[in-house]
Amino acid sequence: MWSRTLRGDASSIKNHVLPYWAEWEMRVTTRLDVQSWPQPDREGLA
Repeated sequence: MWSRTLRGDASSIKNHVLPYWAEWEMRVTTRLDVQSWPQPDREGLA
Protein backbone atom coordinates (compact mmCIF):
# COMPACT_ATOMS: atom_id res chain seq x y z
CA MET A 1 0.00 0.00 0.00
CA TRP A 2 2.69 2.54 0.97
CA SER A 3 4.69 1.71 -2.14
CA ARG A 4 1.73 2.57 -4.36
CA THR A 5 1.16 5.82 -2.44
CA LEU A 6 4.81 6.81 -2.77
CA ARG A 7 4.75 6.09 -6.51
CA GLY A 8 1.61 8.19 -6.87
CA ASP A 9 3.11 11.05 -4.87
CA ALA A 10 6.34 10.92 -6.86
CA SER A 11 4.38 10.91 -10.09
CA SER A 12 2.29 13.91 -9.00
CA ILE A 13 5.39 15.86 -8.01
CA LYS A 14 7.17 15.02 -11.26
CA ASN A 15 4.21 15.80 -13.52
CA HIS A 16 2.50 18.70 -11.75
CA VAL A 17 4.69 20.37 -9.14
CA LEU A 18 8.14 20.41 -10.72
CA PRO A 19 7.07 21.73 -14.13
CA TYR A 20 5.56 24.79 -12.46
CA TRP A 21 8.01 25.42 -9.62
CA ALA A 22 11.31 24.26 -11.16
CA GLU A 23 12.51 27.77 -12.04
CA TRP A 24 11.44 29.40 -8.75
CA GLU A 25 13.99 30.17 -6.06
CA MET A 26 12.62 28.81 -2.80
CA ARG A 27 14.12 31.63 -0.73
CA VAL A 28 12.08 34.23 -2.62
CA THR A 29 8.86 32.23 -2.92
CA THR A 30 6.10 33.70 -0.77
CA ARG A 31 2.95 32.25 0.74
CA LEU A 32 0.94 34.26 -1.80
CA ASP A 33 2.91 32.63 -4.65
CA VAL A 34 1.94 29.20 -3.39
CA GLN A 35 -1.68 30.14 -2.69
CA SER A 36 -2.06 31.58 -6.18
CA TRP A 37 -0.55 28.48 -7.82
CA PRO A 38 -3.07 27.27 -10.41
CA GLN A 39 -4.83 24.20 -9.13
CA PRO A 40 -6.75 21.72 -11.28
CA ASP A 41 -10.53 22.00 -11.27
CA ARG A 42 -11.66 19.64 -8.54
CA GLU A 43 -15.40 20.03 -9.16
CA GLY A 44 -17.14 16.71 -8.93
CA LEU A 45 -14.30 14.90 -7.15
CA ALA A 46 -15.90 14.94 -3.69
